[in-house]
Amino acid sequence: MRTLGFIKLAAAVVAVVCVVAGETSYAQTQTLDDSQPPVAESRGRSRFVISARAGAINLVAGRAILKKRSGGEAPLTTSVDLAAGDVVETGHNGSVEILLAPGSYFRVGTSSTVEMLDTSLEHVRLRVADGSAIAEITADAKNSPTEIQTPHGPILLAKKGLYRVNVRRDATELMVRKGEVRVGSKEREIKVKKNEILTMSGSGDLVAYNKSSFDKNSQDVFDTWSRERAQSLVAMNRQLGNREVNNALTSYLSSNRYWPSRYSPYGLWVYDSFLGTRTFLPFYAGWGSPYGFGYRASLGWPQGYYYPGGPIYYRPVYPRPDRGTRPVMPSPRSSENPGRYKNPSPRSNPRPIGGGARHKQRSQ
Repeated sequence: MRTLGFIKLAAAVVAVVCVVAGETSYAQTQTLDDSQPPVAESRGRSRFVISARAGAINLVAGRAILKKRSGGEAPLTTSVDLAAGDVVETGHNGSVEILLAPGSYFRVGTSSTVEMLDTSLEHVRLRVADGSAIAEITADAKNSPTEIQTPHGPILLAKKGLYRVNVRRDATELMVRKGEVRVGSKEREIKVKKNEILTMSGSGDLVAYNKSSFDKNSQDVFDTWSRERAQSLVAMNRQLGNREVNNALTSYLSSNRYWPSRYSPYGLWVYDSFLGTRTFLPFYAGWGSPYGFGYRASLGWPQGYYYPGGPIYYRPVYPRPDRGTRPVMPSPRSSENPGRYKNPSPRSNPRPIGGGARHKQRSQ
């Protein structure tokens, strides 16, 4: 009898352990809802969170407030994801960094007012009502440009580059440090190239354009701050080569059944809870900031790669007697790959996620 009682007690303990383990396993894979970024582990213990949306506040320096479309205002924090109609206002010592499509950033200078119009990856739109802003665009995106509306006309950023907008009451200045912009209608289209500044005044059909060159070495505090932010974010990317990011990515993929249509064609945002900021994780090796700093950590997808400005594209698979069958990856110096960039930090040289370096070496 004692033996039978002991067996029943042991069976009950095993059953309880199995139930608890099952609930824990389920908790680690579920997400809050479709509008929230999936989390790799439950109970808020995940260090990294993967997402692919635009409009998140990545940095707030100094004083900045948020005016919600629904009404009311509050101090702006990095926990905010902007929605259409939300307005950001910075004080005389405030600066803000907003995430655009993965890989691209929108930095708002002091004493500026910016409204988020659309956060969809197909057509990110913002309105600069007053002040200055810098757009760091990482890749060409002809079919999904970033649109900046101003009181004196819209600006479409469809090419990789660095663009600054200064909005005053009587005019708007567009400065192109890198890249190229086409402004105006087809009948009056003006091309603004590297190291050129375009001044727009008036409105509607009465907009006047005045283009001239500027000294590339003439930079103010806002320009310097933007470059330093780019450097620090790239350095953070170079620290992503670890197992935790892979676990977070696996959780993200498993919770997004139709994940290809929800991604940018370039990569993903990775939020590091230790640092309290997000950085860019490219789909394949060779990406870099237009400032000249190279992203080291990448997914290095073995089945294919993502063509800048286009849909997901898989390379054909060819049999190789000496190495077996494997996908053919693009050359690091081809037009499909941005090429090599400067190293932002000599201390940061981890192994890329997903074996990106291995595929890069094989393609050479």
